[in-house]
Amino acid sequence: MNILYITNSDPRLCSFGSGQRTNALWNSLKRYGSVHTLQISGDMEESQNDLDEEYPIYHYAPHQNVNRPCLDFIFHHLWRLTRVPFLPFPYPLHKKLPEIFEGKKFDLVVVRYLDSFAKYHLWKIAPSLVDVDDHPAQLFDTIVYHRLPFFIRSIVKLLNRIQIRYVMSKMIGGWISNKEQLNICPPTVKFLTNMPVLPSVNYCPTEQDRRYLFTIGMQKYPPNYQGVNHFLMTIWPAFHRRYPDVEYLIGGKDAPQETAQQWNQIPGVRYVGFIDNLEMAYQHCIATVVPVESGGGTSIKTLESLAYSRACLSTKFGTRGMQTNGEIPIGLYIYTTADDFIAHFETLMNLDVRMDVEKHASEYIKKCDFRQQFEKAVDDVMAELIG
Repeated sequence: MNILYITNSDPRLCSFGSGQRTNALWNSLKRYGSVHTLQISGDMEESQNDLDEEYPIYHYAPHQNVNRPCLDFIFHHLWRLTRVPFLPFPYPLHKKLPEIFEGKKFDLVVVRYLDSFAKYHLWKIAPSLVDVDDHPAQLFDTIVYHRLPFFIRSIVKLLNRIQIRYVMSKMIGGWISNKEQLNICPPTVKFLTNMPVLPSVNYCPTEQDRRYLFTIGMQKYPPNYQGVNHFLMTIWPAFHRRYPDVEYLIGGKDAPQETAQQWNQIPGVRYVGFIDNLEMAYQHCIATVVPVESGGGTSIKTLESLAYSRACLSTKFGTRGMQTNGEIPIGLYIYTTADDFIAHFETLMNLDVRMDVEKHASEYIKKCDFRQQFEKAVDDVMAELIG
């Protein structure tokens, strides 16, 4: 079976949350045939095809191929408004495939994210499976809706939902990362868990030299840096007054320059950008913070914290899909206010409690066997497809 896997990042890279899921799905698909990857990216530095790979990777820069500037302008503005592309004006990707792949035919298309599937009308290539990841309605409802003028909110929300339903009707199946969202998806969409990267054998979970709280995530993604901003405004001042010797380390590349400068001017806060040795960052942190309040994507960094035997202090939004309620013995603490956050941290200052929580966190991840769950979910959808 010839499989075309379409992503917006290199599937070999798994140093960030969405990349980990992209990589895991890529590896699972290899068991079903010859996988050719098309990375859609406007980054010219990544435009060289990697055809010597056993599973070749091609690159496509959409801004180079649009010859309708007026319609493209309208298209982009409607996408920003509704978060699902305005369907009559797709990029002509399906027409470019014969040129990109020299006439190769594909039996199946597998796409990361519904917006790419819609934007490029990928159902015109071959029967398609889509890893929806987090449902795009989540992104619209938590970010876009409240920014719209009041008098058009209901209309735009209706348009958003109509477009989502239409695009999903073009899928033959797929996956979603949040089990709670299955009821708003077609029955052919199945739950596909996130799969956190596990620490190496060199990782020391019982490290005693702990100096800071730690947040990691792709900081060019607005919900990530906006979540950090909200945490720094509403939680950090009271916490820092109570614990002035505890630093807050923020990791993840490409935070907006002005935002990064503002972070580094706050007492006790350090933005360090991309972290080459993630294990050392986890090893020396007291606990992690997941401050996201909105957006889409996955909650994979919450699971990653537990995998590294570190307690995680998170907003409720940061635990979506994990069936949590309040304080969890596995090391997951949900906060709403600064008082909540400080109370959870004070609990973790008891070394015996913290070590017990960290042990249960690691055991929980091992017990869940996310790799087996992930591969089974892929197998179930592929089995229905193959018949």
